[in-house]
Amino acid sequence: RFKALIRQGAGTLDIHDKQDSESSFTRPALAYEALVQREVDRVAVHLNSICPLLAAHARPADRVLDVGCGTGATTVAVGLHRDLGAKTVLGVDPNEFSLEAARARWEAHSAPGCEVGFQYIKPDAPLPFSNDSFDLTLCVSVIEYLGDPASRAALAKELLRVTRPGG
Repeated sequence: RFKALIRQGAGTLDIHDKQDSESSFTRPALAYEALVQREVDRVAVHLNSICPLLAAHARPADRVLDVGCGTGATTVAVGLHRDLGAKTVLGVDPNEFSLEAARARWEAHSAPGCEVGFQYIKPDAPLPFSNDSFDLTLCVSVIEYLGDPASRAALAKELLRVTRPGG
């Protein structure tokens, strides 16, 4: 199911903020087989790259938030990586189609001991969580694509707001 969703274009549309510019990344597109395979392989890539880095340098984190999770590769990898000790990992994104693929990805990888979920968020809006809600907040390949410095600063403040002190 995950591959079919990627082939249909899940993960090819980026919704970062209220940019007016039109590009190949702001329109959904059918995915070619190399992109499908890259998406399939991304969990393993993150399990061997970002997860060991986080395990070595971040404190244990029961609750993890992945902002701009897309098709969920980082979210799923964090949920599977036992050294991180996450009990709950939540991926959020403004692209419902990507979130559908993320849920299918987790169904194919799910493991006991960690609850992984995905939730829609509005672009360019405050994160819908209380202050200090998460032990660790991730935001991979998002901030650099926001259209203006004010949007980048606002998101950075939101990431800090929802992350507990020392997280």
